[in-house]
Amino acid sequence: MICRYCDKEVADGSIFCSFCGERLARKKKGKKEEIKVPKPRQLKSGAWNIELRKEGESITEATPESCTARARAVRAGFLKIEKAPPKQSLKSVIRKYIDDNEAVLAVDTVRSYESMIENRFQDYMDADIWTLPWQEMISAEAKKKAPKTVYNGWRMVTAALNYGGLPVPKVNLPQSAQKETEWLDYEQIQTFIKAIEGKSCELACLLALHSLRISEIRALTPDSIKRGVIRVRGAVVPDKNDKLTYKEANKNDPSRRDIQVMIPRLTAIWPKEGTIKLQAASPLRRQLEKVCKQNSLPVITIHGLRHSFASLAYHLKWDERTTCAVGGWGDPTCVHRIYTHLSKLDKNDNIEKMKQFYNGQITNGITNENQKAQ
Repeated sequence: MICRYCDKEVADGSIFCSFCGERLARKKKGKKEEIKVPKPRQLKSGAWNIELRKEGESITEATPESCTARARAVRAGFLKIEKAPPKQSLKSVIRKYIDDNEAVLAVDTVRSYESMIENRFQDYMDADIWTLPWQEMISAEAKKKAPKTVYNGWRMVTAALNYGGLPVPKVNLPQSAQKETEWLDYEQIQTFIKAIEGKSCELACLLALHSLRISEIRALTPDSIKRGVIRVRGAVVPDKNDKLTYKEANKNDPSRRDIQVMIPRLTAIWPKEGTIKLQAASPLRRQLEKVCKQNSLPVITIHGLRHSFASLAYHLKWDERTTCAVGGWGDPTCVHRIYTHLSKLDKNDNIEKMKQFYNGQITNGITNENQKAQ
């Protein structure tokens, strides 16, 4: 091979001349790489479409040029099309939540959710959650149901969406004034205890005043109170068929607790053996209502007596943490609400006392001046 620049002989296939250093072989021009995509076809709507079968994507644009450009970008990996999520009905999402968590949810919660599936948001239960008009659904339900009913139904929906890892939309819920559970203050508790003495509701009421829930009371046995301590273990709740059944697990971990007997009368009437006889829910509620009305007390329930325990704890200056621990509240919201309510009453009473103080001083002052003048 002869160098065309210096006429020297060099080895065949040399790229550069070993004598003059000039380049002998020209650099081959590579073919321009082009990303090929199918030709766009026009749809009946007037838009243009390209089907990328290899990628499993369908590209639709207003013009053939933009359709081709977008298809090339997708094929080159510069653009990733998000696939539409699979369709899921609202009912299927809620059903999966209930089925997966039935063992850990409270029995009454499961019963409530089952009822809601059949009675809430009926025009929307079979709709795809990705296209469901959430606010329209809430507004439509609010026209037929009470605000609290709508709120409880929405709580079930949000619990199911959260469990499924699905986005929870922001909606406006109907506003309602939340009705507080009636409870007794420390003076009313003393009147109440005397009023129920010897009545068939007495045992359940004294246990409730020790903070026990009705489900916890029904789970007690004669061995549950020993050496002045109430052992709270398990609960008796209605199952799907409204049949009372024992549940070993309590509502939450703090609910499993030991409580010292604080009302001596409870120890005196506690059955030492056999079974504990308690009234059914309806007769118990009626007798409580009768006792309260006869003694000019707020009409309360067994649950209201549990709140009365918290009100007495506030009067005795227990801190909220101690009240929650003894009462088995896992969430301190309820106790905090009672404490806040009572603290406002105390504040108002103290202000009234100061008003009376100043009014008394002014009155005495005027009286004294008048007496001197006379």
